[in-house]
Amino acid sequence: MLNIKHEDLVKLSNKLINAGYNVRRHCCEYYVGDFEKFICIIAVFSWWKEIHVYKVTKEPLPENIIKILKELAEKYNLKLIIKNFKSEQH
Repeated sequence: MLNIKHEDLVKLSNKLINAGYNVRRHCCEYYVGDFEKFICIIAVFSWWKEIHVYKVTKEPLPENIIKILKELAEKYNLKLIIKNFKSEQH
C-alpha cells in the first residue's frame, strides 16, 4: 500500500482553490465546482495507486485541474484515470 502524505492531500485541495475552484474535501475525495456547478469528483486511491476523476459536466475537464492532478500523480507514480460520470435516468 502506498501512503500519500497528508500534507500533499491538503496541498491538492489548496492548489485547486488557488486556481479558482470551490473544493469540498472528505479524506481522499474532492468535490470540485466553479461556484455555479460541480465540475468533477476526484478520488485518490493510494492502495490502487490511482487517481480517479469523475467528470460531471458535458464540458471538457479544465486543463489547470488536469495539470494539478498530474503533479500529484507523477510525484507518487499514480495512474490518472478520467471518466465521465453517468447517472441513470428513471
